Amino acid sequence: EKIKLTFSGDIILEPDIINLYKKEKDSYDFNSMFTEEIKNFLSSSDYVIGNLETPISSFKEDLKTKPYTFTSPIEFAQAVKYAGFDFVTTANNHCLDNGIDGIKKTLDSLDTVGLDNTGVSYGEEKLKIININGIKVALLSYTYGTNAFSNHVYLDKNEKKVKVNLFQEQELSNTFVRNLYQGNNIVIKVLRKFFKFLGAFQLNKMVYERIESSKRQKEEIIKKINNCKKNGADCIIMCMHEGGQYNEKPIEKTKKTAKFLIKNGVNLVIGNHEHVVHNVEFVDDHFITYSLGNFIDTVGVLKDPFGKMSEYSILVNIYISKNDNKINYDKFTFTITKTVIDKRPNGNGVKVELLYDLIKKCNDKEERLKLLKDNQKIVEIVTKKIIDINNVKKEYELN
Repeated sequence: EKIKLTFSGDIILEPDIINLYKKEKDSYDFNSMFTEEIKNFLSSSDYVIGNLETPISSFKEDLKTKPYTFTSPIEFAQAVKYAGFDFVTTANNHCLDNGIDGIKKTLDSLDTVGLDNTGVSYGEEKLKIININGIKVALLSYTYGTNAFSNHVYLDKNEKKVKVNLFQEQELSNTFVRNLYQGNNIVIKVLRKFFKFLGAFQLNKMVYERIESSKRQKEEIIKKINNCKKNGADCIIMCMHEGGQYNEKPIEKTKKTAKFLIKNGVNLVIGNHEHVVHNVEFVDDHFITYSLGNFIDTVGVLKDPFGKMSEYSILVNIYISKNDNKINYDKFTFTITKTVIDKRPNGNGVKVELLYDLIKKCNDKEERLKLLKDNQKIVEIVTKKIIDINNVKKEYELN
């Protein structure tokens, strides 16, 4: 048996462009975000997995207008399916942007469009072990947090129906520390300055880089990995939502999480969240990606921050075979994509393209040279190797 798996970076729909894709009677069509070249490339894989970094709802009143607070219409999930995705991960820092009820709405919407998923659950959480051409692939999805400091949605520990897979407790779940971070009265401000000076309570760290209590979560993850093995998984893949924002390289916390996963039986770690492309690593014959970048988003294209290469992303392709019940990872490759402006009658939208195709069809010398330099730079970031600027490929091999 042989299979090709493809993983994408963050799939995001910013609130300020939703109405550009509006049709009559409050319906939407987002299919144009995914070009035919992208569709054709994804169709060459046996199974395609992406990080869906937005809640989904079929109720138009749920759609958000506040920046960085996401809820997308069900038609966006339909477009993701149209592009060629079979499976999406849902444990990420935006999964509670539509509140606790938003979990059920998201899962109902994904069921409606036929996108299998893992990461959040309503009711009984089920292991996702997918039989792909005779190879059983277990897919896990966990996140460092849920933007609770911003959306103020904290999970009730007694709630049994709603589950978000977390690497640690939600950020600022300790109310005293939360008040130190967020309080505005004069006493809290003085205390905050004092504790920052002492380096206490991690007040000098960005909230998404905080280390919260994680004993319970680690025990759960180990148990789940073991259950995957008991249920016959040939390959266990963790889709890891972890890290900072637009960092040039992975933070130490992310590296520690990846090594914990590998140590406890995960075969492949697929990291996301940083919104820029990071390097990959082979650790004791295990494969780790730290960040695949934004597969689709407006950041770096229509809005700040510009200059971070956040309009670029990579698709990671993993070729696996099974012979005499032995799993072989035959080849790892990556494909570079770029989100570009899509001019529309009522304003600028975005679409994602293969960088290979953009370079091949570009007739402007200056623009083509810039694309070539960017291609070279992304390859260097991923592999830590410098290639000839004219060495343009649809798939680059990793070793």
